[in-house]
Amino acid sequence: MLTVESVFLQEVPLANVNESAPNVLELDDELFETCFAGMKFDAVHLRWGLLFDLRTSLNFVGTGSNTGLLVLDGVTKLTWSASLFPSETRAWIVMGSRVEGDSPGVSIEIGFTGATEYLAVEATRGAFYALTLTGLGRIQPDFVDESDANVIAGMPAWDRECELQSVTVSRNGW
Repeated sequence: MLTVESVFLQEVPLANVNESAPNVLELDDELFETCFAGMKFDAVHLRWGLLFDLRTSLNFVGTGSNTGLLVLDGVTKLTWSASLFPSETRAWIVMGSRVEGDSPGVSIEIGFTGATEYLAVEATRGAFYALTLTGLGRIQPDFVDESDANVIAGMPAWDRECELQSVTVSRNGW
């Protein structure tokens, strides 16, 4: 059984690298209109995982993927800036992403709906996994009118089973 977390913990299977898939590690704004769903840090391996819901992004229409997992190895810097929000449940819509992939590493900045809300990561290398999660509906839950339990159930999560659709890697490889 392949789960999102098991993909996060494994090395990139190079046989699955797809040069024609959208590459968020090479092109600015490939994450536009995705929904940031979570992050995980493996301190032992300096590995950071960023989980995205792709169902709202035009860049991933027709790919068969509903979830994206950005894995960055050798993380040397992480910056997070967010505003307090009156509700416990919030959709973190990506409004832009900027990538710098010159060696010796990769740097990505992701901006969210609020003007001062962003995430920036610097690492030695990265890979983006396009996944199809089992049991994830065709559309995102309604963050305003649905209960927190329904929103959580309708979003990508680390323990969900998944199928790997494609992998793209940073310019400096994996």
